[in-house]
Amino acid sequence: MLNRKIYFADIAYWILLVLFGFLILRYQIRLLDYFEWSDESETIVAAKMMAAGDSLYSQIFNIHGPLVFLPGMLLEKLSHFQIRGHRVFILILQWAALAAIYFSPVIKNRMVKLLYSVFSASIMLIYFSEIFGHTYIYQVIAGLILLIILSQYAIPIIFCPEQVGKKRIALGNILLASLPFLAMTYIPAAILIWLGCIRREYLAKIFFYSLMGFLFNLIFLIFFGSIAGYFALHIYLNLNVISQYTPDRLSGWQFMTAFFYGASSDLLRFNIFCISTIALAKLATNEKKLPWRVILLWLGFFSLLIRGSGFQGLPFLYASLALPTVFFREIKTLQSKSVILLCPLVIFFFIKLSLLLPMDKIRLNSKKIPENTEYALLVKKLTNQDDRIIAYSFQNHQYIFADRLPASGNYFYFPWQEEYNNNPRYGIKLDACQEIKSNKPKLMLIDKMNVNSEYPWESYAQCIQKIIDRDYSQLQGKHYYIRNDLVTSDLAIEVKSGDK
Repeated sequence: MLNRKIYFADIAYWILLVLFGFLILRYQIRLLDYFEWSDESETIVAAKMMAAGDSLYSQIFNIHGPLVFLPGMLLEKLSHFQIRGHRVFILILQWAALAAIYFSPVIKNRMVKLLYSVFSASIMLIYFSEIFGHTYIYQVIAGLILLIILSQYAIPIIFCPEQVGKKRIALGNILLASLPFLAMTYIPAAILIWLGCIRREYLAKIFFYSLMGFLFNLIFLIFFGSIAGYFALHIYLNLNVISQYTPDRLSGWQFMTAFFYGASSDLLRFNIFCISTIALAKLATNEKKLPWRVILLWLGFFSLLIRGSGFQGLPFLYASLALPTVFFREIKTLQSKSVILLCPLVIFFFIKLSLLLPMDKIRLNSKKIPENTEYALLVKKLTNQDDRIIAYSFQNHQYIFADRLPASGNYFYFPWQEEYNNNPRYGIKLDACQEIKSNKPKLMLIDKMNVNSEYPWESYAQCIQKIIDRDYSQLQGKHYYIRNDLVTSDLAIEVKSGDK
């Protein structure tokens, strides 16, 4: 009788594993062309420029950390890829995060491992995708890395330190050292989690692998970017310039308590806050005296909400999937009563992931990434592969669809770029006007964005506008500008002079 139960349990396990593995992968493939997000296009264009030989921060303007561009740059070294191609990296990283949950030493029962992995995958794919959780942006990469760190290293080293070997120490510390190179806002989380994981018996290994992770990122920055530019554009500009243009910026005490605002912004995040805190409280029972490791882990975890609870809070949301694993530590076998109660949950996962409900199909089909844009088609018609173009103020997807590189390292244009160039730091200055004059792009898209409804185009792009007025003609009814020497009779041109 016992052997028969084990036999049926094995069959059920393998059926669920194959079935849900297929459904998860199919859903991920559907998300590859779901919703074009401007921040993602910004990342991809910078990666394309780096693959073409331009140096990050000294020849390419970007305010994000360098590590986010590494996967895209490597991909572009192989060939030219659209948005879908770059999302494959996120697809793979999601599988790595699910594997980290499944193989976590904290969960013992393999059916529980499978069901919780399926639950995590469902949350990632169905709900996080609504706040760009499937896109190639640094917030998603940071969240998935944190999920791996917590599942494979940070939680086990507190809950079951005897099962943390060299591989987990290497993985955890290399990834922790890499987090700040995605964004400086993750420095508090990386330091606090790193301190919480310190154990005397592993001290040498912890320092060695942390140094390895740091040096890897530093070498990447030196070879493909600029250290001076990193301090100028990523650190100085974020802290001293862009913060002045952020409508909802926090200061003083508000900044220090920002995670409370994020944790209580809606019922979902408040529930996550409560469940995560309870999970960490359970984790604290494994510490003999003052649970200082868990306190540091708690502070590091909730510091992820400093930037807010929307898509900026994706690292917090992804990382939160690792914490409930502590509730499953004592489960060695699943009783038949538990299996019966879990059946509705499995059915729910199946229905949602298999897209059986019409509303789920409609959602994914309603925001498909287009194959092309009008501007991209015009660029392909009037330019060669080596020609460079402009798409201002923030239409980075146009470069991708047109398969053309930007004519300036400032491939998008906002008021803070103009302000920074008026007072540059550390010898780093990217002059959009000078680059446009030198490259003389055949086509430019200029939509003249009024940033935050406070900074009209004329207030921050006068120099660029002068070039347009002098050397370009506008296509009638469009934001497209063609260089005067290329104007032909078959193009509908509205030639303007003076202010536009």
